[in-house]
Amino acid sequence: MAQAVALTSRKAVRHRITTGRWQQPARSVLVTHNGPISADERRWIAVLAAGPDAMLAGVSAAQAGGLRGYDEERIHLLVPAGSRPSGLPPDVVVHRTTHPDDPIGEPPTHSDGPVRGRRGLMGAHR
Repeated sequence: MAQAVALTSRKAVRHRITTGRWQQPARSVLVTHNGPISADERRWIAVLAAGPDAMLAGVSAAQAGGLRGYDEERIHLLVPAGSRPSGLPPDVVVHRTTHPDDPIGEPPTHSDGPVRGRRGLMGAHR
């Protein structure tokens, strides 16, 4: 939310959420459209909500990389062993590791990448 407030104002952001122009699927994440949330967007919402050290894991990472034909509705995340993300969407499965690798990519925050057109995501880590 901090990104959106920096670009507009807290009042403007709240107005867009309460009027349904934007969505807030997790405490720290805004979706800057009011349409259906795609599978790609759901994955990045989970990553953004879990914090800066979170990354997609397992089948969720493979789906983001192009895996097709394997339906898994839950989103799998990998976080450092000491991390305790809260406020995550209910479909998120958290896996912990003592040996995290470097993340492969950064989530899109505007119309580049898998989020197209006027759709976008904004995240603010706590």
